[in-house]
Amino acid sequence: MLRSLHFCLFLLFFLIPPASAASSSCDLKPLKGLYFRPYSHQSSFWNANGKFIDAVAANLNIELTNIPIDEVHRNRFGFYELIKESIDKRNKPDFIISIFYAKGEENLLSLLDSYDVPFFTVNTSLDEPTLNIIGRPRERFKNWIGHISPDESLGGANLVESLTSINHGKNMAVFAATHQSAVNNHRVEGMMARAELLGVNVIPPVTTDWTTQSAIKAAQTLFRRVSDFDMIWTAGPDIAEGVVQVLQQSEHLKANKNLVMGTFDWSSSAINLVQKGTVDVSYGGHFMESGWALLLMRDYLAGLDYQADVGNLLSSELKAIDKTNVNEISELLANDKWKSLDFRQYSKCYNQNLERYKFSILD
Repeated sequence: MLRSLHFCLFLLFFLIPPASAASSSCDLKPLKGLYFRPYSHQSSFWNANGKFIDAVAANLNIELTNIPIDEVHRNRFGFYELIKESIDKRNKPDFIISIFYAKGEENLLSLLDSYDVPFFTVNTSLDEPTLNIIGRPRERFKNWIGHISPDESLGGANLVESLTSINHGKNMAVFAATHQSAVNNHRVEGMMARAELLGVNVIPPVTTDWTTQSAIKAAQTLFRRVSDFDMIWTAGPDIAEGVVQVLQQSEHLKANKNLVMGTFDWSSSAINLVQKGTVDVSYGGHFMESGWALLLMRDYLAGLDYQADVGNLLSSELKAIDKTNVNEISELLANDKWKSLDFRQYSKCYNQNLERYKFSILD
């Protein structure tokens, strides 16, 4: 069973004592690493994710090179070539942190093993059939030292639950993302299972490519055919933004005061939608995971293995923002306030008083 890390951002930052001198058993020499993440706009999840991991790297004496995954490489074949090319044209990095692309996990792990580069994966749902093929971290592929991702299925289910608790709706329109995305697929699977338990009628989901423009086209098509729904479930904030734009142009749908909408992420775009009241709830907080992965990688390469403490296949729970807490979360995330934190306090190598990694406030 996956170990669970329940991140609570606004408490986590204040519950850990200041860092003390580095552990004498750790080799804290400077490190150079590569981080692969999708290229994204300023208000997106991936932008916040990149800023957070950069702040962690700055504290931990790590020279981290962010390599954007552009549109051409956002598939298992293109991504394999991007990673290979990125390593070949540089001196071999000390480590790599990256996402996976569905169906490309085995080939990518084989590549990294051939380069003998420690590899930590993030933000990618791994189901049991996939794990049966590739094994757990450190089993079949020795350089794959860890993985962390949200429980996307639970997030998809909780979003339905939240929507029904607001308006007790029964008919739900669904705007999903690409079928090549494991994150999307698991969110949708969780949503479908919970909707069935709740007796919610799910209109057959329409597919987007995660973008606002794609969502606008999908919403225009769906709303021409169907108007009898009281809930809208969207797989991401850019998708929600596109749906909102179409709703605002439809007098009939705009007049439905009982209509509620939900999405994912704590990106500035998602927060803005909740603050404006066009989205009622958004599940997220997981933009921090890459930063925690980097911290674990730092300790691991310094000679202090985290595995006995937190395991190597970690799952976090997405948390909801809504009208009751959105301003509090917005204030916390405004202007990247995490930049003032000393992330050495979260490291066992830098903080020898730390008995357990404090990524959870529930332990």
